[in-house]
Parts: sequence; C-alpha cells; structure tokens
Amino acid sequence: MSSSKALHGEQAVQAVAKQLGRDLTLVERRVVEEEGFVPEIYKDTKGIDTYGVGQTGEYIKKGFPAALQAKAKRAAQRIPSLGQLPENLQAELIQAEYRGDLG
Repeated sequence: MSSSKALHGEQAVQAVAKQLGRDLTLVERRVVEEEGFVPEIYKDTKGIDTYGVGQTGEYIKKGFPAALQAKAKRAAQRIPSLGQLPENLQAELIQAEYRGDLG
C-alpha cells in the first residue's frame, strides 16, 4: 500500500464499516485488519490501480463485498472442507486467499 491516506487495523475496520453502513462480519474484519483500507485509487507496488481493501480490476467498481465473495469462493475451491471448519479458521484462510498468501 503506497497511499499516504492508508488506514490500518481498527481504523480501517471502522472506515469500511462506515462505507458499508453496517458492522463487518468476522471474515470481513480479518481481511480489512490485514489488508488495510485506502479511500482513493492508488498504484500498488506492481503499478496496478487499486482501491479500498486492495481491490483491483472490476472490483474497484463492484466493491469490497463482491471482491471478498470471489476470494471466499476460490478459497472454498482450494479447501473443500472450508465450510466445516470453525469460523475463526475460515476467516484466517479466506483472508490468506484474499491477500494472495493461500495459493
């Protein structure tokens, strides 16, 4: 994250909750805590336009919930038993997939 407006940890969680108009789920919270939030489009370390919670490409316009849903689906494909695991473990595995660490 290279923007000077980047928020991290609880500040990022509060900003995303405000943007969505609701409290975050455990999975959303873990992703935001780890990824952070930037309220403007910026270039990531690879020079790719990025916004919000590390959203790139089509997800800049579709939003964080859509980006998270796509990554959660991919995590479930990698780990077929994902839905049977405890919620806190699911959250950690999905945030790892979201951030590119699981693959």
